[in-house]
Amino acid sequence: MKVVKFKEYSLTKIIYFFKTYYSRMLKAYKYRVYPNKD
Repeated sequence: MKVVKFKEYSLTKIIYFFKTYYSRMLKAYKYRVYPNKD
């Protein structure tokens, strides 16, 4: 049970990290392509 909980916790942690990382990269990409737009 502990292993399963740890796996779920690590998975959610990784998903949360990738969500924030992807959103940051997307913002940076939009800022590069469209510097005039917000």
